[in-house]
Amino acid sequence: MKRYYCILFILSFLSISLNAQTTGTFRRLDTLSVQPLDAGGWGEVVAGLDLDKDGKPEIYAVNSNAIDEPPSQLTPRIYKYELNNNKWEMVWSAEIPDIKQNTWPALTYGDLDKDGKGEIIFAPANWVDTEHPNPDRVFVYEAREGSDSMGVDIFGSSAPNAKFKIATTDNSDIRPMKWFVEDYDGDGTPELMFCDRSSGTGALGFGILSVDKIPDNADGSEKWTIEASGLSSLTGFPAAIYYDIAWLNNVLYLWDSKGNIVSVKYNTDKTWKLVATQTTIGGATGSFKTAQVADIDNDGTKEIVFGGWSDGKAYVCKQLNDTLAATVAADYSLLGVTRLNGGGKGDLDKDGKIDFVFGSRNNTATKVFDAVVRLQYTGGKADDPKSYTPSVIDSLIHPNTGQLDIVTVGDVDKDSVDEAVYSSGYPRGTLDFPNIPLVILKYQSPSGVQKENSRIPANFFLAQNFPNPFNPSTTIRFGLPGDAVVTLRIFNILGQEVATLLNSEQMSAGSYNVDFNASKLTSGTYIYQLNYNNQTVTKKMLLMK
Repeated sequence: MKRYYCILFILSFLSISLNAQTTGTFRRLDTLSVQPLDAGGWGEVVAGLDLDKDGKPEIYAVNSNAIDEPPSQLTPRIYKYELNNNKWEMVWSAEIPDIKQNTWPALTYGDLDKDGKGEIIFAPANWVDTEHPNPDRVFVYEAREGSDSMGVDIFGSSAPNAKFKIATTDNSDIRPMKWFVEDYDGDGTPELMFCDRSSGTGALGFGILSVDKIPDNADGSEKWTIEASGLSSLTGFPAAIYYDIAWLNNVLYLWDSKGNIVSVKYNTDKTWKLVATQTTIGGATGSFKTAQVADIDNDGTKEIVFGGWSDGKAYVCKQLNDTLAATVAADYSLLGVTRLNGGGKGDLDKDGKIDFVFGSRNNTATKVFDAVVRLQYTGGKADDPKSYTPSVIDSLIHPNTGQLDIVTVGDVDKDSVDEAVYSSGYPRGTLDFPNIPLVILKYQSPSGVQKENSRIPANFFLAQNFPNPFNPSTTIRFGLPGDAVVTLRIFNILGQEVATLLNSEQMSAGSYNVDFNASKLTSGTYIYQLNYNNQTVTKKMLLMK
């Protein structure tokens, strides 16, 4: 019997941008709660897929071991969600019981053996102990067409179709941090490229893996090859902790924890060359899983965009002699956001122009908590800062903690418009377990809510609507001295709700005008009620037709 775990379809929290030029808003379309065994939170996510080809959007997410609590977090788990009748249902899951995991797993998708069956590729973060001196580090679950299940059914549990240790010796510390599938050498076989966040024994810096097949029956007959690594392919490759990776025009770029960008080139003679180590781009700690590759201005040349983990700036990089020449496209510290981590790309408002999304960490100094930011390309040259509009599109998923380094963008509801998906990969700033869910953010076109300007009122206020009396439209004005969750409803004189203008919407400090159209209502006295952080204020208005 197939079991379904339903995640209620929640229309909640509209997040108003902190940038006054933004022409739309974002709302939390859905949230996917963490599972009971994984109270510490999520580890990574991929979204907008349909690997089983049943026409239903899919989200795949894995857990993580943040701080060894609760103990159940040490067991790696993977979950598959499908959108059925506007409800996200957990339709499949699997765990890897024979190993333990650490923090920040890698997750991606592809078709490594080109058999037409998509795969989810999972790397729980390395945990070596006496019981597991050389654990498997790569797990491939292949889709079964016509079934929600992934991998191979063995005695009622789902096993991976293929797996690989990577290391050839015991007690090697190898931790793929971020990876993707790419045919880097043009041989027709997709490879798995990753950066290694370990600098311990046996660490690779980066690795490139290929496999000859993904067996349908998990018989272990697959043959893996390490095609290249920093350890084996390059003399003098700098040993470091690498938090990010990007591939562009035969050059691999790696961001280390000290802010350096190491560039490595794949030559036509099938050898690798260490090009350079750049030390002046991206702040003191470089990029933490933010790097994205895209042809921003559609001129036939791709750029790399990443967010600074320590300086809160978004960088657009062009290639220059196989290194990177960077332009600061936006400084989010001006919006109170100083640490960017996690990134995705897509077209959030279907305007034909690309958007980049980054997560962040709490900023107690500016009181901007758990911000999700957007870098909106508005047209023009890719390396011109005037071509971009920065904004905060969500915040306050948890008021005291979180590091929103799990970020992706994809069309998760099959409406041909991309959504942003984010969560926290580490509980910064607190010892509790905030259970931060996966959040799906959706762009919403302007709908009668306008922020007046950047001036913040000293006190909360709800003004009398204007005009009043009115027919059929009027404007309701209110001000917020700080960020708040706001609900604005309209009632008739009998106390019956006739309209909801704002529904538990997350809004930033400032003054707002909300348009109300009463063309479908009869003449009479109405009451508008504003709820602000659990405080309620009401006023009357008169509709005269």
